Amino acid sequence: AGSTQGNANGMGSAAQFNSPRGVVVANNIGDLFVVDNGNKAIKRVSPTGSVSTVFSTNQFGSLRDIVVDGNGNIYVSDTGKHVIWKLEADFSSPLVSYSRSVFAGSENNSGYVDDTGSDARFDSPRGMAIDANDNIYVADFNNGAVRRITPMGAVTTISAAGALISPEDIALTPGGSLYVSDAGRREVGLIRSNNGAFQRVVPAFAFSPAGIIIQGSDIFVVNNTSNTLYKIATANNNAVTLVAGSITQAGDEDGPANQARFRNPVAIDIDQAGNLYITDTNNHRIRKITFPD
Repeated sequence: AGSTQGNANGMGSAAQFNSPRGVVVANNIGDLFVVDNGNKAIKRVSPTGSVSTVFSTNQFGSLRDIVVDGNGNIYVSDTGKHVIWKLEADFSSPLVSYSRSVFAGSENNSGYVDDTGSDARFDSPRGMAIDANDNIYVADFNNGAVRRITPMGAVTTISAAGALISPEDIALTPGGSLYVSDAGRREVGLIRSNNGAFQRVVPAFAFSPAGIIIQGSDIFVVNNTSNTLYKIATANNNAVTLVAGSITQAGDEDGPANQARFRNPVAIDIDQAGNLYITDTNNHRIRKITFPD
């Protein structure tokens, strides 16, 4: 979905985004929710490619990522205002509506404090993930930490001091293992559950990794500065392969993965069928990658 830079709902290429960032597959139907940062909006993309605005306000700062809990509530990280917003869903009418509040952090007040709700502090929160119990994990970029927020809004740090430099995104396995892309380290690694230490999966990339997602034993990594998508096969000695894009050439071409081109892709998610969705930020599009059976 998407075409040129703008702000328009519609079908497929008739829709317009402005620097989309986070993306999440939101339900069993396959709806996507997209952080349309330049338009300060959250948009829904249906499985048929129909785009509609879910929520929009000029009170948003610089939005980065998005997750949805088991009750259909939406959470958005705001790197500019240092908070996690909650958009609480109201299903009382056929057209779902949302009300906005600060879930964790203090608006326009950066810091590093483990506490509850608005007493907690973040500094440029970026990528997020959510587990089956609706705990949210946040890549707290400028604090070099991974933070966990319970459904009641209690914030704790789960990474060890000094383990990370500039965490960009987070992905969870079904078993609860937590992987992080660290732009400062240029690495993807595992946060150990026993002590919060960082265990890298592969040697450093030449460029900083951004969005990550896990499918089975494979880790897919979006590299926004090199306009590429890589796969790390953990079941095959962590072999790294280029899936799509080109290190030497940005662009907006569709087609076979080895011919596709991106321009500063940021985030990635996966649906139940194994299709990947990427926010191609500076092309202002949502891209879909399918794999042969």
